[in-house]
Amino acid sequence: MEEYPLYGGAITTVLPHDVIDVSKIRQIPDTQEVFLIQTPSEDANLDISIIIDLLEMVPGWKDEAIGEHLKDLVEPQDIEWGPKLVFEQENLVSYLLSTHKDTPQGQYQILMSVNILRFSNIETDILITSNIPLKTPVKENEKNSYVEEQLQLIKLVSENIKIKDYGLFGI
Repeated sequence: MEEYPLYGGAITTVLPHDVIDVSKIRQIPDTQEVFLIQTPSEDANLDISIIIDLLEMVPGWKDEAIGEHLKDLVEPQDIEWGPKLVFEQENLVSYLLSTHKDTPQGQYQILMSVNILRFSNIETDILITSNIPLKTPVKENEKNSYVEEQLQLIKLVSENIKIKDYGLFGI
């Protein structure tokens, strides 16, 4: 893991040293930073994505905020289980949910780790989403070391976000 500049260095976090910055491959919206972590599999459908998105703060907290932000991420009828609270800190909350993706290679379960980091002083929610594709589905309360490892990674990314330049927010 190493410190990585986001949004031109206005924000930093830690990311794995071998992460792929998707903005070097295709255009990404100005409010987002998107990264890929390639898995050892030759199946690109199993690559993990991390999306960091600057969003206007929504009213409420925890269940209300996650519900509001999920509307933009996944259709309610596509959620197989969750959102389930994973951890909570002062201004950071993390949820896990399951959805799926159909591909020519078959159906994949997609575990979405959705973390909300709130900055009320700038009326901004930083949404950190990780999509963890799995060929072999896991149940809601099932322990899986690979999934646990990925959840620890996204927790580290979320906990290490630091705003270095508030000018990004017009302050």
